[in-house]
Amino acid sequence: MKRLILLTLALLLLAAPAAAYDRYQSEQVTYYHVEAPPDRTIVSTIVNNCPPNSVQTVELDAYGDLHTLTVSSTRNAIGWWTFTVDYQYPNGTIDQQTFSTLEPFANFYNAKIQPYYGVDSWILRVDVYVSINPFKITGNKLEYDHMIIPQYMAYSSTTVTSSDPVDIEVHMVDEEAWEIIASGGDVLHRWSQNSKKVIGDALQWTWDTVLWFVEKIPFVGTFLVTTLILIALLADEIFFWLNFFLIEHLVITILTVEFLIITESSISTRSLVALLNRIMKHHTNLFHFTVNALEKTASLLLSVYRTVALIVTGLRPV
Repeated sequence: MKRLILLTLALLLLAAPAAAYDRYQSEQVTYYHVEAPPDRTIVSTIVNNCPPNSVQTVELDAYGDLHTLTVSSTRNAIGWWTFTVDYQYPNGTIDQQTFSTLEPFANFYNAKIQPYYGVDSWILRVDVYVSINPFKITGNKLEYDHMIIPQYMAYSSTTVTSSDPVDIEVHMVDEEAWEIIASGGDVLHRWSQNSKKVIGDALQWTWDTVLWFVEKIPFVGTFLVTTLILIALLADEIFFWLNFFLIEHLVITILTVEFLIITESSISTRSLVALLNRIMKHHTNLFHFTVNALEKTASLLLSVYRTVALIVTGLRPV
């Protein structure tokens, strides 16, 4: 185990760029302009703590080609946010994208343009990730990292104008770090993307082969194929809701459950001691329920995997 941990740390150190990286910051401003020194280039611009119903304009000078982004937001009384980003290309063409999300506990949002290095995310914030090439906006960090896979563009200067005071971060790198970024990211990121494609193609081929093989079984083949497809759809649905509640909206899930527990306990009890005992009881029951649900899910998925593995084993020539 110790060797595995040391090997992992060594790989992370090797994959991390050893080149220079600078971060310029300014807080609570409505205008900010910064130019990259001769030995640096701008890779990311982050506009933090933007209030709802505000507008930010970011001008990115790509060594003579001006790219202009305008981020506007609206938030209604129940916490439904809508973001619109207008992108003006250097030739004057304008493109627009929008997305909406329900974040009732968020008071501000962060506009993250071409984020590369780690940037902070806070519970009471909505993150808006903006890719330039291709032009794409999303509120999902995983989608930005693993689905959009932007081709990063270098900039010589950044100018930010906001209708309300905001905090600004501008990330700069030297030539060596930029070469790593422009070539497709760090070593682990490239390996991860390639591995995901290879494994995904292999699994898809295996699954198609399994279905084809099962369908050829006399009398029950069609029934078994239908059963396997239904099980696969069920597993996909389970993963979707687990991702929805426990990953994408974990904070809202926790706050909602805590609100329901405290409200029910407050209504059902009179004394403080009984209230605390009831809250602890609900948390204990919730913990056991969660563990049991995860065990049942894992058991179901393992059963599917065992079934598919047995069929794949049967595919081998005698």
